[in-house]
Amino acid sequence: MVKKSGVYVHGSAKGVRVGGAILGGAWMVMALPPLFIESENLGLLPLSPLFLYWIIRPWFMGVWLTEEHVVVKSWYRRYRLPVGEISSASVAGYFGLLSKGVIRWIPFVGAVGTLLITEQSGRRRDFPSTIAKRKAALRLAIRVRHHVGIEHPRSDVSALE
Repeated sequence: MVKKSGVYVHGSAKGVRVGGAILGGAWMVMALPPLFIESENLGLLPLSPLFLYWIIRPWFMGVWLTEEHVVVKSWYRRYRLPVGEISSASVAGYFGLLSKGVIRWIPFVGAVGTLLITEQSGRRRDFPSTIAKRKAALRLAIRVRHHVGIEHPRSDVSALE
């Protein structure tokens, strides 16, 4: 459980909040006509709970920094990464539910990225729930690095900009 002393990283879930509102809202609007039109066809109405989930869940997602952990809350689970186990934090492309491959650019948004954390064991984890514009994703990675006490070499940061 996240301790009260944890600090929420502002903007760490902005991308999924906007995306959830757009996708969930659009689908919800398409699901509502059977409520107002007499028809035997229910259309998308049975999927309404899923659409509501897309709208509501992002407001409980994001990154929290505690003294002992970096906590990432995503769509279905919570990741608790011990501060001492993190060796690097950087930016990766988005690879998630709605993509068939890695996405680094979205129309009308521009360049995007997600938080990528490398553990001491060499395991790399990217978190699609942290999708944001590339500069915001870079700020998030730098904030995580600063929190865990990792210096970021200029060559690593400039490669991501």
